[in-house]
Amino acid sequence: MKSEIDLLMDENNIDALLVIGNLDHNPAMMYFTGGGHVTNADLIKKRGEPPVLFCQAMERDEAAKTGLRTITFAEFKWKELVTQAGGDLAEARAHSYAKQFQRLGITRGRIAIYGMFDIGQVLAVHEVDQPVFVVDPSGPRPGKQVPQPLRFADSRGWVAQ
Repeated sequence: MKSEIDLLMDENNIDALLVIGNLDHNPAMMYFTGGGHVTNADLIKKRGEPPVLFCQAMERDEAAKTGLRTITFAEFKWKELVTQAGGDLAEARAHSYAKQFQRLGITRGRIAIYGMFDIGQVLAVHEVDQPVFVVDPSGPRPGKQVPQPLRFADSRGWVAQ
């Protein structure tokens, strides 16, 4: 249940959730948003706070129907990120994620990643050489039977480390 998400995050030492992809045909995103006609969205849920939906400016009205706080990607100046990354789209996307987390006051911690998106793009971001944000590699809290942080997908998502 949604009311238990913060408790589950706390028990598993997860500081934030990142859900990626469309609002429709994406179970994790549908769970938080109820669906809608928004493509290429990101949702970040910081432990103890309501989720925030990031979307394209042209889809902001549809995103607003979710009732969640919305922020458009335009705020992060995609063209500038691509230029700064020397045209490397994966690196620009990684920096975009970093800016989204920073916008919500998340500069370090454990992040669980869920959703449905093109795996090639997800892996490309994961393989970016330079760190764009720092996460805590301390692992689960003592006494909790949860997997150690993973680099790639399992049935529950994956935890960036």
